[in-house]
Amino acid sequence: MEQYEKDSVSLADRILTESPKNKLFVKGIVLVAVGAILLLIFWFVLSPTLFQEKEQELPPGQEKLTGPNLQARQEALSQGKGKIDQEQKVATVGEETLYGRDLNYELLVFFPYVFDSSDPVPQDVTERALQRIIEKSMVLQEGSKRGYITLTDGVFNALEKDYMSRNILYSQALSKLREAEESVVFFDAIRTDFNFDVYDTETDEYKALSKEQVTNNRNLLEKKMQDVRTLVARKAKTLDDAYKTLADNKEIVALRPDQLVVDKQGFPAVTLETPLFGPGNEELKQVVWALNEGSVSEVLVGKEKNLGGELKDTYFIFFVMKEKQAGASGTFSAWLEKAKKAYQVKTSL
Repeated sequence: MEQYEKDSVSLADRILTESPKNKLFVKGIVLVAVGAILLLIFWFVLSPTLFQEKEQELPPGQEKLTGPNLQARQEALSQGKGKIDQEQKVATVGEETLYGRDLNYELLVFFPYVFDSSDPVPQDVTERALQRIIEKSMVLQEGSKRGYITLTDGVFNALEKDYMSRNILYSQALSKLREAEESVVFFDAIRTDFNFDVYDTETDEYKALSKEQVTNNRNLLEKKMQDVRTLVARKAKTLDDAYKTLADNKEIVALRPDQLVVDKQGFPAVTLETPLFGPGNEELKQVVWALNEGSVSEVLVGKEKNLGGELKDTYFIFFVMKEKQAGASGTFSAWLEKAKKAYQVKTSL
């Protein structure tokens, strides 16, 4: 039995090594194995360099504020390093003096590529960062004045501040201030698109509708929108019912079977400074803010950019105002302008 096993093994060895075809097969296996080993060596040796180059290709301002990068910047700040002299007075805001250290912290968090760079800080970045720390100081002082928060020496009017705690207090005060100062509206809308791009399976790309198709769509949808808008205004239909009526209409569905033509949209807590509807639609925003609670707007036309980047009449829309909350200043920007005078802001950069 033992001799048989030896003979069997030697026979197998001869088959694999003596046959010309099998010799080539064995050589192929060896070459593949060697190649795989070389690839692994290449990966382990060079991959760190490749990853490093990829990180360096990130556009300015896109650095991740986590891990070693953030830790290194924070340590630099704690050691008195930064783009601006830490003890330099850069502004006075009411009862607080702001220092270069505060400005450096703002650069560290919001403009890390500037903080890391050996180049001087661009003037526009300096102004933006300075404006940010001034606004934060005003919010903190106003929040304390109104009893929203309590300021301590560790977070306020000191060279070395606990920025983490200061940021938390700022967020709390800002939320309360916006609630008191900003006017806010809550409304819903129904929108129907009459000018849209359609997918062409033959060319594998999207194409614009013909002028005739756009005109036909527009005529059909305008009448149907006017009909449901009237019913909603008369309280004969809810907005949900109106949406269902349009969405289930066979003529409307046939306009674009692959995608919805009708959309019901909700707009919660919209301020005067909230971007709405995109460029070319300023009139829509004005109409919204002129509505009283419970009232319904007329059917209006909205614009969007086509494939060529040109603004075109694209959709019909009407609004139902649910709730309006009047703020003391109307907008937060208006409050900031008043606060700058009240807190006698002075800069020294």
